[in-house]
Amino acid sequence: MSEIRLSLAGRSDHAALERLAILDERSLPPAPHLLALRDGEPCAAMSLVTGEVVADPFRRTAEVVELLRCHAAASR
Repeated sequence: MSEIRLSLAGRSDHAALERLAILDERSLPPAPHLLALRDGEPCAAMSLVTGEVVADPFRRTAEVVELLRCHAAASR
């Protein structure tokens, strides 16, 4: 079973966010971002401004993206 951790992305996470956007073939949506780590590796991120998501298309991320959406909704 994988460990999933959600956190508000900081400056030190910018390279990981850019990598996710490149893998997803999308532009990085505006900050701030909620970042999901699976087993310590960034796998998805969501803009808290627009709700747009970037995710690693080579990994299963549907469940993680749903967690990001639920967490963001609960935080509003």
